Amino acid sequence: MIDLDDLAYFFECSPVVTPSDVPWEYAGVSLRFESGEDNLSCRMAPGEGELSLVWHQGSQKRLELSLNGYFDVKLESQSGRERLVAIPNQENLALFVLQLRPHVFVALGAVRQW
Repeated sequence: MIDLDDLAYFFECSPVVTPSDVPWEYAGVSLRFESGEDNLSCRMAPGEGELSLVWHQGSQKRLELSLNGYFDVKLESQSGRERLVAIPNQENLALFVLQLRPHVFVALGAVRQW
């Protein structure tokens, strides 16, 4: 399981855990990323299998999704690129991949783990 320091590094922000008296994996953590026109808000609670993401580019909403059944989250790095990968707990669900640099890239399925 990924730790909060790794998430803070990936998103370049301070994670917000609410409620704070419960481990973040179950309470949930909110993270934000901003770069140029891109603005992302992410909330995840891997212990509960929940992950949501909203991505705006300027004033236009590019993506809003809410996923259930994703109990493992990790960071992968290859060729100088980092991505967050959410792994489903069921075979019929697809991998979720989020890359923030050098540009925002989001994929649900049709990608492999590195």
